[in-house]
Order: sequence, then structure tokens, then C-alpha cells
Amino acid sequence: MGAEIYWFMLEGVRVWLIKTIRFDNKVCSDVEVLKDVAFWLAAAYSQGTRLAGIIYLHRITNFGISDLALRNLMMLKQLCGAKQLNSVIIATTPWKYHEGKLVLKAVGQQRNKELVETDELWAGMIKKGGRIERHDGTVESARRIVSELVGRRTRIVLDIQRQLVDDMKILYDTDAGQALQSELVKERKRYEADFASLRIDMERAIRERDKTWQRQIANEKSRLEAAVARKVAEGEEMKIDMQKIMEEREETHCKMMKKMGVDR
Repeated sequence: MGAEIYWFMLEGVRVWLIKTIRFDNKVCSDVEVLKDVAFWLAAAYSQGTRLAGIIYLHRITNFGISDLALRNLMMLKQLCGAKQLNSVIIATTPWKYHEGKLVLKAVGQQRNKELVETDELWAGMIKKGGRIERHDGTVESARRIVSELVGRRTRIVLDIQRQLVDDMKILYDTDAGQALQSELVKERKRYEADFASLRIDMERAIRERDKTWQRQIANEKSRLEAAVARKVAEGEEMKIDMQKIMEEREETHCKMMKKMGVDR
């Protein structure tokens, strides 16, 4: 689970790549994803490693913009901070459908236009210096995109790194933590609306003496209660500092430091 670290040589320079898992996935909760991303970024920063930039991959084959894409973009902005968005490259990929056919040029251009002209999508990031690049899936394309960041010779510190390491904030109080907590609150409110609907259904089921429906409603109510409890617990999980996150991932941290030390 979680982030993975790789390295390769690019024109005589050793480049480290940290691949992070996206938010709203089926493997682990958003809080676990945030803790994992925070761990890798803060651990690298505390060891004196600085980032060349961020590459955000977006599937150009997707129709429209899903809530998932919006959430991932929102978390990206909170992790980076406004001043570091000029070091973000949004790479559209793969420009092929699953059967191997190329995305029609007009279709791809229309999707790009929608993304770059909408403030809540990419327009706001572009105004702050973020860039859009097309990744065609080849090694050459990938190296070109990475080279653009490495070649700038500037290194950045993300807001999440400063807040956890320099300001010694708990994860809950970071900008990214607060943004995720806001999402958790929204989800709990949606569950509350579902509870209200279930109460109405239960009253009707009782009046109609429909035992099967009553059992179904009771099961759904139990499922919602468990979901609400999970969201509350996730919020509490963020009330930890960087030291606690390191302790949770002590084995991973030791392996990472050893690997980076040996490879250097």
C-alpha cells in the first residue's frame, strides 16, 4: 500500500521519483493516503532532500470531470501551496482508448480546452505558473516531462512539508488536513440526509406492516451508522504529529533512508 520510490539517471543526474496513490481509491481511506504522502514528503525534507516539482497525471480519455478528479486536484493544491504551483506539470495521458485507438484530435482538444479554461479545474493553477504537457505513453515523452522540471535547477518546499517539519503542526491542522476534514464533514452531512429519508421509509413500513422492508431499512441504517463511525475515526486519525507518522511507518522509513543512502 501507499507510495513507491524509484530512481533513474537523466543526463548524468540521479532523479528520484515518488509515486503516490490517488485519493478516493478502493485500497485505503483518504486519511491513510494523506498520511502516506505526508510521510514521504516530510521524511525527504527532514533529510535535506528538495523537490524539483510535481507531475500530476490526468486521463484525457475520461469524459467530463468527476468528483474524484476534483478532490485530487483540491488536495494537490493544498499539499503544494499557491507559491509552488509553478512547479506543477499536469500531464494528460494516455491519449489512447483501451482497444489501442488514438483519441480523436478534436475530442482531445475539446477536453483540454474545458480543463484549461475552468478556474476550479486547471485554469487557476495555470495562472500561477502550472503547465500542461501531453504524455503519449512513450519513454521519450516521460523523460522529456521530467527533464523540464529537473532542468529548471530550482528546488521547492511544499506547504505540507513546512507545516509538518518546520511548524511542527499535527496533520489535522495542516492546510491539506483541514481540506480533507472539510470533505469528511460533507460526507457525514450526506449520511445524515440519508438517515432522515430512512426514518420516513421506516414509518411507512411500520404502518404497512411490511416486515421485509423494515429489515432492509434496519440493515441500511446499520450500514450508514458504521460509515459515519468510520468518518469520525478518520478525522481523529489526523490528530497526530510527524513523529507519530514516522513511528507508524518506522520500517518503511528505515528502508527508504537505507536505499537513498546506498544509492547516493
